[in-house]
Amino acid sequence: MTSQDQVEQLVIDVWQAALRVADIDINDDFFARGGHSVQAMAVVTALRERLAIELPVSLIFEASTVAEFAAEIRRVLANKQQVP
Repeated sequence: MTSQDQVEQLVIDVWQAALRVADIDINDDFFARGGHSVQAMAVVTALRERLAIELPVSLIFEASTVAEFAAEIRRVLANKQQVP
């Protein structure tokens, strides 16, 4: 399955770089694909910088697929836009 939107594609790009794999799907689990806590921190840091948002590292443990993680990022982005 291909990515559905720009957020999912960004997550895929960051995960591919962190995991050093080329075939990430939106239903792939970060940890099942070989990810570990140090890589999780790198992923979250990269996404914080690219999107200028706060993301807890624990988020990747709670939402460990691309689709779930991207949905949480979209939620954070939507909340950020609502703050005056």
